Amino acid sequence: MKTIKGRVSDLENGIGPKPILILWGDVDDSTICRVGNAENADVLQWAEAEERFGHTHQLIAVRYVDDWRPNVS
Repeated sequence: MKTIKGRVSDLENGIGPKPILILWGDVDDSTICRVGNAENADVLQWAEAEERFGHTHQLIAVRYVDDWRPNVS
């Protein structure tokens, strides 16, 4: 079993069965996400992005929330 540090290292170095794809949440509309960089990002519903890319990529979802500190343990 890998340690958390080992798993984070694998993510940072792109080690895994699938390439990593980050889904960036939209700050103004929490129902959509952006796939790609700011200049040429596809804008999709979360479920659509997961369905479209989840089979070929390891997804990391970045969702913006208000007052996130109480949710950290």
